[in-house]
Amino acid sequence: MEHATVTLLEDFAENDGVFLEKLKDDKPILGLCDVTLSIYKSTFEISTISMSSILINPQYQKSTDLSEMVKAENKDFMVTPSKEMRRAIEVPLVYIMDGLLADSQFKPTIVDILNKDEPWYSSCKKCSKKVKVTEHIVSCNNCTSENIEYEMRLDLVKT
Repeated sequence: MEHATVTLLEDFAENDGVFLEKLKDDKPILGLCDVTLSIYKSTFEISTISMSSILINPQYQKSTDLSEMVKAENKDFMVTPSKEMRRAIEVPLVYIMDGLLADSQFKPTIVDILNKDEPWYSSCKKCSKKVKVTEHIVSCNNCTSENIEYEMRLDLVKT
């Protein structure tokens, strides 16, 4: 099975990176939506953008088949940081948020999962706020719209 480098950018690096790192021994299957694809030095690369969605072990047949195949063959996989991240210096998060440093990194720690029974929530693709899903109607109070496109997000507290 071929492997590809996936670079998590912005919120994905902060929110999903640590979560995925903890799951790596379980060899999860990831579904990626709205990502950019590129070939750099003959290597196929995938990068997230602000509108990307990451689905962990999505429940559809191809995902289940792929997961079973990887586990049956006891395949290994790689998680490697991008070249920029390897060169970045480690700084307090405040420096990054203030825009004082361009290439820097930090180690986030998940303090708490707000809703331990169901840490995922539905969010508006336009404004990223929580949406209300009732039967077949999806409404966003922030955008004051109905029947909007939405995606699933993790509800994490970061420090």
